[in-house]
Amino acid sequence: VKRLRADSEAEQAALRDALRRLESLTAERGRVVLGKLSEVDGRLRATFRALCDDGDASLEYATTPAVLFEEGVSIRARPPQSEWSHFEELSGGQKALVAVALQLALHPPDASHPCLYDEVDAALDTRRTKALADFMAQREGAQSIFVSHRPELLEAATMLVGCYVGESGGSQAVSVMA
Repeated sequence: VKRLRADSEAEQAALRDALRRLESLTAERGRVVLGKLSEVDGRLRATFRALCDDGDASLEYATTPAVLFEEGVSIRARPPQSEWSHFEELSGGQKALVAVALQLALHPPDASHPCLYDEVDAALDTRRTKALADFMAQREGAQSIFVSHRPELLEAATMLVGCYVGESGGSQAVSVMA
């Protein structure tokens, strides 16, 4: 009986230690996630403002980790001459602009991996497409590939690659360095 009691007390002590460690790790996870969300929010705001004069965008999230993990993160934006709106309430072009800004905010220019953007400018007007081209030109070191038919992005490119169907019926590619 004494041995069973001692074993039980040892197991209970180990359980208390494990619960304290879990609590510590949970608190650390919350601090790290909140810190990273704050960084991404700052980059999102700066990117959206660069793409859209007089506009703003922001992540919306609880600052209490337990609530954050329960409710998640949402996005709000204020396009020029508009009020703050949740992402779901924006027009297609506005959503595209916010999505591009968020993607760029998630991948800072010093990221080592390339990003592929497939016609993200399709819903953007000429002014916003030009702002996107100018913004990307300033991101030294960023490796980005844009699939686009818009002259604003094509003119800003450092390399153009075109694909076409050759005489044999297969795809051919040609590239031009700017």
